[in-house]
Amino acid sequence: MKNAKNSILKSVVVAAALRAALGTAQAGVNDVIAEELRRQSGAVRAEITAVLGILPAQPIERAVRAAIIAENASGEARVLVTGFRAGTTGEQSAEYRVKYAAWVKGWSPARRLAPGEALSGDAVEIRDINVAEGLAHEYRGALLGIAEDVSRLEASQTLLPGSFIPVSGVRRIPDLRRGDAVTLEVRSGGVRLTTSALALEPGTLQQKVRVQSQKGRREFLGVLREGSRVEVTL
Repeated sequence: MKNAKNSILKSVVVAAALRAALGTAQAGVNDVIAEELRRQSGAVRAEITAVLGILPAQPIERAVRAAIIAENASGEARVLVTGFRAGTTGEQSAEYRVKYAAWVKGWSPARRLAPGEALSGDAVEIRDINVAEGLAHEYRGALLGIAEDVSRLEASQTLLPGSFIPVSGVRRIPDLRRGDAVTLEVRSGGVRLTTSALALEPGTLQQKVRVQSQKGRREFLGVLREGSRVEVTL
């Protein structure tokens, strides 16, 4: 009876040790897969949340490298893992299907922002954005990064709190807005004429902008200078 109990106890211990070894091996494989997914997605960190399947069924015990076969906006990926299995010599491969998350740091609206509203003060905040799934997956690589100086930007579309900000959803705050008054300087040869005008469109310093003279309502295309001056050379 005592020998039978010892045998059962030994079996339990061996099984537990085997499960621990397999768990450690899988953790190592997961780390290799996660690092490749992180690198491919441009994320600051990635994590395997579930292993959905392995082909063939015998897992890799010591992973050497991983290559992404395919991934989708549901946070799932098929990954070819190369490494070693117990009792074999030479590298072996297996295809893993995993569920994962990958995070980047980016700007997010702290409240609802309307088009034309500045991204300054308490309007935006930095947060971790999971680019493994959803719309963030589709826009990864085109999200407004934390290196951007948001004090110079405004929303070009409605931005909702808690979401990410795509690069296409913002624009530089113009130095001149449509309807602003400007001083129009028209040069022709050695003659210079100065008059008042109104901006017909937003403008940026040192870039061309369309204006309309207040006298005569004539339209000009000139270069915006400091002090709300628009220079036109005929």
